Amino acid sequence: MRKNFIAKSVCGIILVATLAGCNRTVIDTAWKFDYAIINLPTGEVIEGEIESWHDWQEGDAVQVTFSDGATYYTHLNNVVLIHSKED
Repeated sequence: MRKNFIAKSVCGIILVATLAGCNRTVIDTAWKFDYAIINLPTGEVIEGEIESWHDWQEGDAVQVTFSDGATYYTHLNNVVLIHSKED
């Protein structure tokens, strides 16, 4: 009886821990994007090949550096990151 109670308690704790973490990334994956389109506040649209990009887990911002060296830091709503399918 005692072993059964302990087993159920451990399963319950694991279940609660798993459900509490559903909004978290368990495995961080590296996403590769080659092209970006950015809408600037002036209405201008910038697009081109990406050299690098970075976002932050606890924020809504992204930093995109294009191949020409220009770097833009903006809200995620202003950016489309595109991964081209390789042939």
